[in-house]
Amino acid sequence: MALEVIKRLKPDYVCVAWDKRHTNIRKRRGAYPEYKGNRKAAPEDFYEQVAILLKLLESLGWPLYELDDYEADDIMGAFAKQARKKTSKVFWSPATSTCCSWSIRTRTFTP
Repeated sequence: MALEVIKRLKPDYVCVAWDKRHTNIRKRRGAYPEYKGNRKAAPEDFYEQVAILLKLLESLGWPLYELDDYEADDIMGAFAKQARKKTSKVFWSPATSTCCSWSIRTRTFTP
């Protein structure tokens, strides 16, 4: 699906951000105890597929961003803030919460 979106939109830049495994979320839970309380654990076979995905990203030349104590939403929000001076920004994310830091000139596609 991502490749179809990329082909259609023809972006100047593509990157991938995801939550780093075992990221410490205690600070967020301290502020909001129910934080991710309803989130299901990732399926076991997901982690087996990560190595394949990393090879795919490398072959496509798409950088992966993951940082300790930051979620993908935080990383993409930082990119959105940096890109505000551009005329158009497009982000594609499965997480609707990613949109909270967008500007009026930002469009988001969700699968």
